[in-house]
Amino acid sequence: MTSQELIRRIIITLQRKKYIILSGGIVVAGLLYIYASSIATVYSVKSTLYPLTASTDAGSASSKISELIGGSSPTKSLSDEASVNIEEVAKSRRTREAVVAQRLPQFGNKHIAEVLIDDYNKTKSRFTPELKIP
Repeated sequence: MTSQELIRRIIITLQRKKYIILSGGIVVAGLLYIYASSIATVYSVKSTLYPLTASTDAGSASSKISELIGGSSPTKSLSDEASVNIEEVAKSRRTREAVVAQRLPQFGNKHIAEVLIDDYNKTKSRFTPELKIP
């Protein structure tokens, strides 16, 4: 058997089974779509706030901004005592409850919690249970 005959047989076999291959590809694509739509999207962020005028020896506000942006090499570092970690503030129960209790006039005067629950229910997968407002 020469290489041309082998290639010809492979092509004939593929042509005979092209519908099986096509339907298998469609089934795999459908399964991958269902799997991708069932995975919840998770966003994470970590930020730190630095006071721009913490003390007189730390430099001016404009030099602080340029240091944060990366415009110049920092001559003095900010102390950990002068920085506030946003993540710690966000984890505070009082802060969360105060934010969630705010009403948003642009969303029909709903609470932020209601807007977040509505958004979650719109984007959840079919297999995830719907959240109800308590």
